[in-house]
Amino acid sequence: MLGLRTDSSKKKWRINSAALACIAVLGGLIYGHTLNVPWYLDDIRAIVENQSIRQFPSALDNLFASSRGMADLTLALNYSIGGTNVVSYHLVNIVIHLITSCLVFLLLKRVFPSRLPLALCGALIFVAHPLQTQAVTYIVQRMTSLAAMFFFLAVYLYILARESSRNQSTRHWLLYGGALLSGALAVFVKPNTAVLPVAILLFDRYFLSHERRLSWQQMLGYMAPFALAPLWVAAQILFVPALTEGGLANVSGVPALIHLRNLSPINYLVTEFSVIWHYLRLLFIPYGQALDYDYPIVATLWNLKSLIALLGIAALLTAATFLRKRLPLVSAGIFWFFLCLSVESTVIPLDPVFEHRLYIPIFGFILVVMAGFARLPRQTALISGALLIGLLALLTWQRNQLWNDPIAFYQDNLKRAPRSERVHVELANAYRKQGRLAEAIPLYQRALEINPDYVLIHINLSKAYADQGDFSKAVAILQDGLRSNGSHFKLYNNLGVIYNRLGKFSNAATYLQKGLQFEPDNASLHFNLGLAIDRLGHYDEAIVHFRRAIALEGSNPDYHFNLGLSLYRNGNPAEALGSFMAAAQLDPAHVKALFNAAVLSLELGDPVTTRSLAAKLKALDPEIAQKLELRITQGMRQNNR
Repeated sequence: MLGLRTDSSKKKWRINSAALACIAVLGGLIYGHTLNVPWYLDDIRAIVENQSIRQFPSALDNLFASSRGMADLTLALNYSIGGTNVVSYHLVNIVIHLITSCLVFLLLKRVFPSRLPLALCGALIFVAHPLQTQAVTYIVQRMTSLAAMFFFLAVYLYILARESSRNQSTRHWLLYGGALLSGALAVFVKPNTAVLPVAILLFDRYFLSHERRLSWQQMLGYMAPFALAPLWVAAQILFVPALTEGGLANVSGVPALIHLRNLSPINYLVTEFSVIWHYLRLLFIPYGQALDYDYPIVATLWNLKSLIALLGIAALLTAATFLRKRLPLVSAGIFWFFLCLSVESTVIPLDPVFEHRLYIPIFGFILVVMAGFARLPRQTALISGALLIGLLALLTWQRNQLWNDPIAFYQDNLKRAPRSERVHVELANAYRKQGRLAEAIPLYQRALEINPDYVLIHINLSKAYADQGDFSKAVAILQDGLRSNGSHFKLYNNLGVIYNRLGKFSNAATYLQKGLQFEPDNASLHFNLGLAIDRLGHYDEAIVHFRRAIALEGSNPDYHFNLGLSLYRNGNPAEALGSFMAAAQLDPAHVKALFNAAVLSLELGDPVTTRSLAAKLKALDPEIAQKLELRITQGMRQNNR
């Protein structure tokens, strides 16, 4: 008997390994060409400009201080490996997606205990569905996929705990503890996973064997601890802000876009009635995808479209209730879909449509599809599943190919959302990045026509005019922005930058000081103000602002370099040398920092350091190195005299 069990275990292990390998291979094929997809939208704010991920120890300290501290910790790890090079970020995102897909397979094995091909088919649909691309290829949405990974892991560990011995064995409680930990991590990555206790309850009641069924009182005891982390996070990011002036509107933090003009909890809820059907259409017919759907918040609560959508939702939920015993897979799939959308598609006012929100709910869609396949003859089901997976994989590969080219990506998005000022701006930014200002400026101007109050248009259009050398237009567009957004620090900062470039340092200082009134802890404002004040000859004050900029963002070599200049002008050559060396350490190719450090080393009587720096300069810029050699020679002659 022991030999039979061993052979059976080996066979089971080989089958599972082959299935997991299929998941990994398919995922690698359809996401392998995304490693160089550039930064998009919130990537800039949340990663590229996010100072909290620049130092891994600091990110570790903030693990539970922020509602998304766990996600920031993984981003900090990426930053410590490769800075802002996108490759490592994409690799981690893909690995997270593959692990999550494997967990989905293990869960589906419990749903289809005697039909392994159906479990694998469902997991491959999870891997390959094109709606998953936004949670995987859009780097910042690691928050979604990482939270989902912990979410599904918590469900799986709970199932293993329930399947273990009923006599409260050590294994049982270790697995249960692991489920609790995974559930807490899921919520600390992204709060949309707060529905985990109900999701576990749903899975337990639908798919675990009747022999292991617990009473409702026992189930409550098991589920209660899972609610602790969601309640803690909800208190931090939902309940406390909701009780302050502005209510739930404080929670969302969405930009001032035209389609969000009527945003409020109740208007958002009514809008989501229709959005649900949009999501369902995308799940079954994944065509016409977009990053920005420009989906408008309803202006009037009582409208025919929303009423019909609400009635349809009620009909689906009613059907799920009545199909509980006749078609349990369909019933469970419908309930799972609505449950896992409930945090982001009810009353918390957000931008109404984003595809990544379907990353966990898609499991419900898979249950419904697999219910259909389960009714087909085995061979027909296999062929149908293979064709479906192949089609989805092709669509995902094409969608990812589009992500690789921001211009093509936003051109395609503009077809889906022709009145989106955000898409106009992002497409214009992509053109501007390539120096195609003649194509960028009309897009910015069109965006300004759509929404004159959207501050990013003023900021980016002014940059385009400045790139053209038309500083008068750049200043005018920023000042126009101030008339409608008088408290936005970036407008003041950009005006300061332009006036510094024009040599109008008093004007620059005036605007930058105003900007600091609204954003006193902004490193860029302090740095640019330091530049202006330094040029006005107020070196002591400039040093204060440069040091403040470094305290806020110490990884910028230019901050250290310009501090060094002010220190030298203020008669502190030794301190200036330290700042130049710090700049060169942060950027080993910073030629000016190396040159100034070498010259100061010579002046301070340290020829060894001077020669070492000269050797580095020779490899970087022979012309500058030659100038340094002349300085060294002249210095030696003067010393010999």
